Amino acid sequence: MKKRTISPRQFRTFQDVPTPMGYDTAFSYFSLRQPEAFSLLDDPVNDVEADLGKLTLRTLAKGKEVKIVEAPSALKERGIRQTLAFPLLIMAKYYL
Repeated sequence: MKKRTISPRQFRTFQDVPTPMGYDTAFSYFSLRQPEAFSLLDDPVNDVEADLGKLTLRTLAKGKEVKIVEAPSALKERGIRQTLAFPLLIMAKYYL
């Protein structure tokens, strides 16, 4: 039986907004770098939104800024117009 390959492209609606240099949304970062884990989430919007508070606290504790950015299409479909973007290094340590 051939194993199904999970591609980050499958989640492009979570990745379709620009962010400031050195930043990304948790939705984009997680779905791009760990698509296999992202695909296992029952409700990616709610599941990743649950991480935003912890990511905010970690970012601020490091003396960095949290940015407000336009929400990706997958969030807009649920009526969410903006989301947060975090430094890439903070997310790299969080989503190990």
